[in-house]
Amino acid sequence: MFSYFSTQQTYTAGGFVDYIWTTALLLIGFTGYRYSRSISSHEPNKKLPLLQREFLFPYLSIILLTILMIESYDWRINSLSFGWFLIFVMIITRQSFVMIKNKKLFTELQHLAYYDPLTQLGNRLNFINTIDRYLTNESTTRFALILINLNRFKMINDALGHRIGDDVLKEVASRLSLTHNGSLPVFRIGGDEFVILVENDCAVACEDFTSTVIQALHVPFVISDHEFAVKTNIGISIYPKHGENAEDLLKNASTALHHSKTSGKNDFIIYSERLESDVLRKMELEVQLQKAIELNQLSVHYQPKVHLQTKTIVGMEALVRWEHPHLGMISPVEFIPIAEETGLINEIGEWVLRTACAQSKQWQASGYPPLLLSVNVSALQFQNRHFCEVVSSILLETHLQPNHLELEITESIVQNITESVSILKKLKKIGVKCSIDDFGTGYSSLSVLEQLPIDTIKIDKSFIDRLSRGSRSPMVKTIIELGLNLQLNVVAEGIESPNQSTILKEYGCSIGQGYLFSKPINAQHFTELLDALYQKNEFVF
Repeated sequence: MFSYFSTQQTYTAGGFVDYIWTTALLLIGFTGYRYSRSISSHEPNKKLPLLQREFLFPYLSIILLTILMIESYDWRINSLSFGWFLIFVMIITRQSFVMIKNKKLFTELQHLAYYDPLTQLGNRLNFINTIDRYLTNESTTRFALILINLNRFKMINDALGHRIGDDVLKEVASRLSLTHNGSLPVFRIGGDEFVILVENDCAVACEDFTSTVIQALHVPFVISDHEFAVKTNIGISIYPKHGENAEDLLKNASTALHHSKTSGKNDFIIYSERLESDVLRKMELEVQLQKAIELNQLSVHYQPKVHLQTKTIVGMEALVRWEHPHLGMISPVEFIPIAEETGLINEIGEWVLRTACAQSKQWQASGYPPLLLSVNVSALQFQNRHFCEVVSSILLETHLQPNHLELEITESIVQNITESVSILKKLKKIGVKCSIDDFGTGYSSLSVLEQLPIDTIKIDKSFIDRLSRGSRSPMVKTIIELGLNLQLNVVAEGIESPNQSTILKEYGCSIGQGYLFSKPINAQHFTELLDALYQKNEFVF
């Protein structure tokens, strides 16, 4: 209108055209506000580009301007108006192609935003939107969230490469999509984590469906001439019992999944409040354990080892204990796994070894006969490349003779037999004795056992419990005979009754420890025990 009035020489400043122009500027400002409210919509615009408002408004204005310009020439088509019209048509044509191409790119980007490019399953954002739709749908009253995690998937990537790992993920996605005839939404929300939504909260139905998932993934995978099994752990949460939004449901399913992993089975667990309290306690212990050493909350207790024939003390086992000022006495069964997960086990293990060696040397300096000190060593400690140097340094620092120290190692060391044998030989060279703790409950095999340069095997308490009430145990007898045939010392732990001690002596076991003789006691009480036995002129119970 400004251009039209200008050509007619009728424009006057301060007229209604200026008012309209000011209003237009205000509308342009509102455009940004309106756009900021509309971008949250994830649905693509289904209209054709030529029919969209962002296309129509500018070009309709140009058409109007063109009509006004031609009208100013009394509708005479001259070269200027024809050129203007031709340019306008070319601009519209070009812009149409650009908008069509942009439309295609937008569709592709939207797919990438909501779908995993590798498996073509819905991604985490898609999962959250789906949950939100479930929650806003009045007909949806209950559903279950099944969180699936692939065990040791990183090992596949490391050993076979990421290309094979990607193929495994695609195969897993395919199998999960086919469960329940492909009618359930499946999502990949992480590297090796998948989610399936089931509109049924019946625990039996969930268990049946989850068993179907486990069975589907249990079939061996054959990819690029490699065949391997994929084990899974599954956590389940149910709406609205275990959460009323996507975040809570996923968090609680993750809690159940974590406990499923802890169980060490190819299994599933349904969330419960008890699991949540266990996780909170574990988190609290993890924080408190980092302060335990510096605050002197850890202590070392000692349990005597007794020669079963003579009842003489021949050694002692050092056991770490944690007494928290507010949480009370915390079992090693509870805090040692946390220490291993957090990496604190190296620091704690080194502290226990140094404390026990110093205490053993102190007893020797006080005039007590030398006793063989046994100290437990975690598999993570044992695999530390500086472990042998740490042991040598502590022996040098405490002045304890190496032949007075025995390191108790679990059977899990045989998982890497070559490295384990190398470390054991280094310890042998130092002069330190080594034993296999909890023998018979882990990974031992006869062929591997013969290769290990060890001095002792300790029979696990679960075997000794079989000797209760006067019953015999061929298994215990076999283990003892095996150790003796390999020229190893055999120690039975967990002896609680005279009858168990008698049977072990008959089987040929020479050394034992347990509550029959003494429970683990602190250094002061152990000193009192030694004093009481020393007054008899011999360390005999």
